Amino acid sequence: MPTNRDIFRQKHGIFAETVILTIFGGGTALKWNRDFVNELDIYLRNQQIPVSWLFLGGVPLEWFTLSNPIINPGRLSEIEISHWLQISDIFLVPHQCGLNAKRSTVMAALQHGLP
Repeated sequence: MPTNRDIFRQKHGIFAETVILTIFGGGTALKWNRDFVNELDIYLRNQQIPVSWLFLGGVPLEWFTLSNPIINPGRLSEIEISHWLQISDIFLVPHQCGLNAKRSTVMAALQHGLP
């Protein structure tokens, strides 16, 4: 079910110019690659690019030392996950040893047209 991206962003206090970087699940493979995410966060902050991190699927926040805002809506239904994915700009899959994510996670991102 499509949602109005601008209205959904406003409802959650996300400015129009903010780039939403989404990490959906990832488990232990993401933990091994958390330095990539932390370094990307520092780079984006230094470049003054307005970003917010969107963590879906139970990604533990304690793995990261992010300085940009984090959106962590918690446990969501399939429809709610779809709404959050619709406001995402970029879907990140920082995994080691190829693609370790569940196929359904990647398919959900692709279905929502995320780069």
